[in-house]
Amino acid sequence: MSIRMMAIDLDGTLLHDDMTISSYSRDVIKKASEEGFKVVIATGRMCNSARKKMEVLELGNVPVVCYTGAWIMMGETGEAIYQEGMDPKFASKALLWAKEEGLKVTAFWDDKIYMEGPDGTAFFNPPKKVTRIVFSDPDPAVRLEIRKAIENKFGDAVDVVFPGDDFVDMHKSGINKATAVKYLADQAGISSSEIMAFGNTENDVPLLRMA
Repeated sequence: MSIRMMAIDLDGTLLHDDMTISSYSRDVIKKASEEGFKVVIATGRMCNSARKKMEVLELGNVPVVCYTGAWIMMGETGEAIYQEGMDPKFASKALLWAKEEGLKVTAFWDDKIYMEGPDGTAFFNPPKKVTRIVFSDPDPAVRLEIRKAIENKFGDAVDVVFPGDDFVDMHKSGINKATAVKYLADQAGISSSEIMAFGNTENDVPLLRMA
């Protein structure tokens, strides 16, 4: 079958080290869109951050997969297409565990990033589904130990990935770029064999395998 959809990662793939998109890449992607290919940006970034990068591509109101697949929003309007995350009680348990273990941790909900403040009560009791919990450490060996500890503690309830840099991302089980892109493809009547994917880190692997 011919390719009908292109799913493209941002950081490390489309973006240069200085966080810019080359005019060549922009022109090629824009031409593909004009010729009928459905272009989907699939990133681990927050949606507001991803949408700002998409402005350079001038693709119009196309879908953007954010948070490694936990959210799908429209690039221009910000309309929510799909939103998933960890149950607040489960997320609270995970955040309190991280505090007990002395881990550096942040959490995301409402497309905002939260961290413990002077009064950590609100942080450890999120009011709604938590899109993602992120642990950080500059030492790769420590990050590996953090990952093992998360997987041992929470098992099949979560998916854990190294997205790049100093981070360890924890999502609700089943959240990944492949699931989100397939959701969009199914709506458009596009099969997995008609998807071309571009990515460079572990959080891209399910997508690359699907395509």
